[in-house]
Amino acid sequence: MKTEEYIRDCAARGFSKAMVIEALGVNRQSFNAMLELLPPIKWPGPGQSLACKLSYEARRGTCPPALRASGEKGRQAKREKQTYTVDGVQGTIPDHARRYGVQPETVRGRMRAGKSLKEALEAIPNHRGKRKGRPA
Repeated sequence: MKTEEYIRDCAARGFSKAMVIEALGVNRQSFNAMLELLPPIKWPGPGQSLACKLSYEARRGTCPPALRASGEKGRQAKREKQTYTVDGVQGTIPDHARRYGVQPETVRGRMRAGKSLKEALEAIPNHRGKRKGRPA
């Protein structure tokens, strides 16, 4: 098989340029010089070569223990940061809002206005946006 046929066959099978260079045993400059003499060849796009796909497949579903531990540590920290205690009961803002019959977004708005969580949960509803009947 001639070199040109081999290069075209490898490109058609999804080999990357680096794989073909290694198989031919030439350096990149020589390979690029060969490609300049040949008609255009369609190569696989980035991340689409056979080697990349095999590598992705081999790594799929594996998570190193250190990465798993780091992720769990982050999730635990987020859980602790978003957990509040009101009247001896721990929970998130939506949990407490459900218990008090208030919308979570209302509670968050009241907290942004400077109230504590307990005050925000127990505050009397503010109907400032609602229209009142016309005075007689």
